[in-house]
Amino acid sequence: ADDEAAKSKSNRPPASGKQAKPESQGSVAPSTSNGHLQRPSGSTELDPKKAEKAEKSKAKGNALYQAGKFAEALNEYTKAISFNPSSHVYYSNRAIACIKLFRFEQAEEDCNRALDFELSDKDKVKALLRRATARDALQKYEGAEKDLRSVLSTEPNNKQAREDLQALRQHKSQMAQAQTAMATQLRAQQIGMQGMPGFGEGGMPPEMLMGQGQGARGFN
Repeated sequence: ADDEAAKSKSNRPPASGKQAKPESQGSVAPSTSNGHLQRPSGSTELDPKKAEKAEKSKAKGNALYQAGKFAEALNEYTKAISFNPSSHVYYSNRAIACIKLFRFEQAEEDCNRALDFELSDKDKVKALLRRATARDALQKYEGAEKDLRSVLSTEPNNKQAREDLQALRQHKSQMAQAQTAMATQLRAQQIGMQGMPGFGEGGMPPEMLMGQGQGARGFN
């Protein structure tokens, strides 16, 4: 059963608050009609035994994920990929586990890999939503917004994408406010230090000013 992208509550809280589930359905044979499996051009035929092992690892990962054991689930999805790197489902599922573990960079990379496959619109939307979650947490706001708008271009009424886009705008505004506050505080500290003994222009010790002191002359 496939639900929408997982959202974590660290760094950047989930925009929609919806719980994602890993993908559980899929053939172990290559297919171009639904994008579930698509071996790279020129690759050799997948060993059926490895394909079966991959599906078993995925099933274990799904069960562990549902039990809240995200680290163990991630390991099983990684095993599935090692047995069969030709399925976007395994990368997409591992991305969910990574998001739950706050491993947003790896989640973004796994979504990138999933999106390299020839996907149905439905699967593409899922991968884009998950990548947007990871990018939002990484403060890659432009990329996250691009992903969400891509979703809306495919599914204009996608509720999660609309909610996430609104939350993303709030995150950007909050970050801008925080940066402004930090800059104001830093400037106030510098102004307060200007009158302190031993400090020169701009509140910096004289030996640290450009062209002044031993540090500016280099080593002897």
